[in-house]
Amino acid sequence: DFEGLAEILVWPRVLESCRALAHKDSLVLIRGKLDLSGDEAKVSAEEILPLEQGLARAKALHVRLEGSKASQAVALLHWAVQFPGPQALCLHVAEGAQEVVQKAAQGLALTAAALESLAELGLEHWIEA
Repeated sequence: DFEGLAEILVWPRVLESCRALAHKDSLVLIRGKLDLSGDEAKVSAEEILPLEQGLARAKALHVRLEGSKASQAVALLHWAVQFPGPQALCLHVAEGAQEVVQKAAQGLALTAAALESLAELGLEHWIEA
């Protein structure tokens, strides 16, 4: 996402395959194993791709909404129709201690521009690779 920090462990095999992407301000998608056992998040990178290539391979975008805020759902669906495509949009609606997951009828195209626009909505989201 566009916030927070995580330590990324890149093994030599992975680094060799993505050396051209390893420069300051390069936007990449990192697929790997997340470790939350310590004080800080750590990711062991298994694959590093240019952002657009990684997004094109993604299966779905998951977005968490608060059940009491219908305006969030309206804003999200208005956003989604601007980026039509084949990837699934899954809504996670929190109602107290429970969470309901619903796949939206509207598919979308995950691109850097779409994610940048989504970030402006301030909704928690993650990508399913």
